[in-house]
Amino acid sequence: AQLLTNSSVMALVDEILTLAKQHGMPRLIVFDTLNRCFGPGDENRTADMTEFVSALDLIRSKFKCAVLVIHHSGNKKQERSRGSSALRAAIDFEYSLTSKGKEKVLECTKIKDHDEPEKIYFQPVVVSTGWFDPETELEITSCVLQRVKAGVPTEKRLAGASAIVYEALKVACGAEGRASEKAWREEAYKSEISKSGKQDSMRQAFKRAKSGL
Repeated sequence: AQLLTNSSVMALVDEILTLAKQHGMPRLIVFDTLNRCFGPGDENRTADMTEFVSALDLIRSKFKCAVLVIHHSGNKKQERSRGSSALRAAIDFEYSLTSKGKEKVLECTKIKDHDEPEKIYFQPVVVSTGWFDPETELEITSCVLQRVKAGVPTEKRLAGASAIVYEALKVACGAEGRASEKAWREEAYKSEISKSGKQDSMRQAFKRAKSGL
């Protein structure tokens, strides 16, 4: 959506109305990112940013919903958003997501007419998508943010091939508490470590999972 172009704004309104007929009126509309939705304007130019805010206000009032804009911080001034300060002056809430060690911290940096909320802490967690790369036949993973208490490490959850190889290690070790790599690998091969079942694919999957563990 190019919010500095009137025809694009009207087309967006029509599209939202079409969706609203199927799913009901929206409660939240997200623009991700400001740069991608800014159109031909200059983020640093106050007049352009004011026009962008006016488009957001039009959509917000039309649908009586909240509007969320994902925006980048400045390259040199990481503590503030990039571009004209007209955006920050117009918004009701501003949140900053930053990294603190392995944690991601969501902090309110501006709020109108409310008490300032506490910081929220997250840690990235690797999850399985259930999909496999058609060329390598290896599992495709993704990452989600899991909410945690500040400074409290979370248990790393294993998924996909990593979980299979770890369970295979426990079975191979058995009561003795130890096993050769060959026995471990053979135990892992008994499970669906690779969707294709090909020897080379299973070997590569085992190698990657073992390295990760």
